[in-house]
Amino acid sequence: MFYFFFYGVLIAIFALLMGILQQTLNDFYPTFMLDSSAIGTNPGLGFRPMPPYNETESTLIHFAPPYRYTWEHWVEDLTTYLDPYEKTDESSGEYVSQCSFGRPREPNKVCFFDIKTLGTICTKENFFGYDRGYPCILLKLNRIIGWKPEVYESMDELPHDMPKDLRERIQKEANKHGNTPPAMVWVSCSGVTAADVENMGALEYAPYPGFPAYFFPYESTPGFRSPLIALRFTGPEAGVVISVECRAWAKNIIQDRANRRGFIRFELLRD
Repeated sequence: MFYFFFYGVLIAIFALLMGILQQTLNDFYPTFMLDSSAIGTNPGLGFRPMPPYNETESTLIHFAPPYRYTWEHWVEDLTTYLDPYEKTDESSGEYVSQCSFGRPREPNKVCFFDIKTLGTICTKENFFGYDRGYPCILLKLNRIIGWKPEVYESMDELPHDMPKDLRERIQKEANKHGNTPPAMVWVSCSGVTAADVENMGALEYAPYPGFPAYFFPYESTPGFRSPLIALRFTGPEAGVVISVECRAWAKNIIQDRANRRGFIRFELLRD
């Protein structure tokens, strides 16, 4: 009888403490965020496609256009990654709204990302360009709950080490809006060495060379889909490994190569 009451009291105390804990939890926010979390406040860049499971340490995307088996994995990985973007289930659809630079996100909702803006080549129907030798890479900004970009509000705020071609693109967009750059987390990609730059060929970004700020902050709201950039290589040299580095640009993004914050690096080899 003693043990019956003893364990009964323990169970009651445990249930009480669990009830108190549940009251402190939020469906959308973790207990620790931003500076108080292990993730911190400096997002990294991510890319797709990812290597096979047995090559998780590799960042090499190796393929030969004439041979389907060499690029089939890359196409399947991209297709699988984009699958949630093509579906909006009933449980999350009510949280999704249409956004634009002139139409900010509604409270407690997320902005819809339309994968049609990635272009006509970077699609599963066109094998993301791998069968033609002009591969597409998807870029994304890693999610940090509660993080909001501090965007460049004038051309004078752009960093001096920002690539010239990106500065020119931002200036072109700013000219349309009273010399004010659009509210974006900008992205630039380039070869790591002079040889990589030469072998890489021209790049195309769709829909923009950056992520619109209206998608942020990420708040774990159902239906959220990370904004993407389709980076398309229009003429990579065959037979050489090309090292590519992409960097994210905002006033509160520190580009830290040692800890892989604010940038990503991968290699491309087209046989």
